[in-house]
Amino acid sequence: MASPEFKEFNMKLFNPDVSPSEYSWFDGDTVRTAIGQANNQYSTVSMAKYIAALASGGVRYQTHLMHRITTQQNEPVREFGRVTEHVIEFSEGTLDTVWRGMLAVTESPSGTAFHEYRNFPIRVAGKTGTGQEATARNNHTAFGAFAPFEEPEIAVYVMLPFGDTRYYPRSAAILAQKVIAEYFGFNAETQYIDDVNVLVR
Repeated sequence: MASPEFKEFNMKLFNPDVSPSEYSWFDGDTVRTAIGQANNQYSTVSMAKYIAALASGGVRYQTHLMHRITTQQNEPVREFGRVTEHVIEFSEGTLDTVWRGMLAVTESPSGTAFHEYRNFPIRVAGKTGTGQEATARNNHTAFGAFAPFEEPEIAVYVMLPFGDTRYYPRSAAILAQKVIAEYFGFNAETQYIDDVNVLVR
């Protein structure tokens, strides 16, 4: 996360001879950091964990990649349950404001992901994002979400490095929608088993 130490480290990484005045921390750096700008380097899984903490009302769970291990006969060998790492203290009003703002992203006609979620079967709270790294390359595009809005079950974060937002401005939101749809089985199609062919003389 952006900080005076990280700003100094970053600037010295590209120019070891940078002067202290160039990496000084200003009030403007604090403001940019507070609104999600400045030099932040978060992994996709860290952002998914952050979205999950918002969805759970401030409970931050330990990250793991498996839900359970089973035998070939589907008998359980080991389950990985939820392990609480930390509880973030939010006032009820603050959390409600964040949730409502994220819901407006997908439900308000002026929301940045409204078109992707306006006909979706469940309510989704989301946030689009753009990460600017270099003027000579495309910006990174991202989308974080949790669903269903009323009782969250899933948190998703999609980040497309150097995703071309000029032509596909909401590509990360579209991919997140597909993940959520798959999780809830909205993409499932009824499979019909044809009658067994019988050879008749």
